[in-house]
Amino acid sequence: MTFLSHYTFDEVARTSQLPSFGGVGPSKDSIYLDFAAATPVADQVLVDCLPWFSAAFANPASRLHPMGEYTEHALMEARQRVARCIGGRGEDLIFTASATEANNLALRGLVLHPKRRRSKILYTPTAHSSVLATLEALSNAPLAAPINAEPLCVDGSGQIDLDDARTKIDGNTLCVSLIDVNNETGVIDPGVAELTAYAHKQGALVHIDAVQGFARQGFSLAALPADLVVVSSGKIYGPKGAACLHIKGFDQGLIRMAPQLTGGGQEWGMRSSTPNLAAIRGFARATELACFDRRAYTAHMKELEETFLGELRKQCALEVIVHGGSSRVPGLMMIAVAGINAMKLLEDAQPLCLSAGSACRTLQATASQVLLSMGIPLDTALASFRISFGVPTTVVEVKSAAAILAQAVKKQ
Repeated sequence: MTFLSHYTFDEVARTSQLPSFGGVGPSKDSIYLDFAAATPVADQVLVDCLPWFSAAFANPASRLHPMGEYTEHALMEARQRVARCIGGRGEDLIFTASATEANNLALRGLVLHPKRRRSKILYTPTAHSSVLATLEALSNAPLAAPINAEPLCVDGSGQIDLDDARTKIDGNTLCVSLIDVNNETGVIDPGVAELTAYAHKQGALVHIDAVQGFARQGFSLAALPADLVVVSSGKIYGPKGAACLHIKGFDQGLIRMAPQLTGGGQEWGMRSSTPNLAAIRGFARATELACFDRRAYTAHMKELEETFLGELRKQCALEVIVHGGSSRVPGLMMIAVAGINAMKLLEDAQPLCLSAGSACRTLQATASQVLLSMGIPLDTALASFRISFGVPTTVVEVKSAAAILAQAVKKQ
């Protein structure tokens, strides 16, 4: 069975059940091309979620009665399944509500541990905002042992300058925070594995935001043995409300972390709160679906991207720029139409569902930090927007999307 053949989506039936709010209802003619922000829950995943909402709803922490004991076993079994899909161990995996929370737990957990000895954190400036904002907050916090968060240098494609990184990693480096596939440009950084090995030689930990990496090309700790790895359910056709942080050797005390949510002591004491078991069970199913042979998926993404860019360039009189060069995962790209403001273009390109970058960043209506870090001029960054295809995307849809964008460009 291939990656594509086991996904089905009954979108028409689900859309027909949605209400309207103040005259605003679900659009039946929209073309959704924002799969890097959120994916629909696959039918196979939804089926696995439903029983845990109503039939087996007990709190897994209530293990002294039969229903609680049952859901506790269901939680632990899901933990093993997710860990197995990334080549890890269930004993090292912490469930969280989102990748943003998992990134926060990884960085704050390291920095705020009372026995921390090192004070330098290196990070890629093309990271997700949950990493950048967290490091900025920690750098400005009145800590007993302050930290120094220092960006690594990246080139024009967004890849890390390894020579620069080697000069910065030293015996005072606590952690190097990296991203294997960029969430805005789709750029793959081939230097991540080499940099991970070098950081380990210096005694530094490595944190990998593998949200898009796992979703778009797969992730394995065997190939990239990072110490802290983040994966999200909502990007792999699983339910939102579930993600994980894998902490290598956590159960053996190899990495010291301070919990950020305290209370009942769930998740090995690292993340107190009642677990969202229905979402976690769906997350486990989604990770297993994502571990199938991806060749059909990759071929599908390549066909969609080549068709879309070919049609857009044929119909658009202005230059179409694709950021990041050729080292990208297919189906996720940041593009610009020369001289056209992206926000205005997207307004005129209804009913296309696109974004001006990371969904978290578009709330701030600023130029992409990822592109600016790559040395992209401000005017080009402001002209850039993200397109991300998914399993349900069709060739007909991307052809229509290219035609709609080309018409919107002509209006500018």
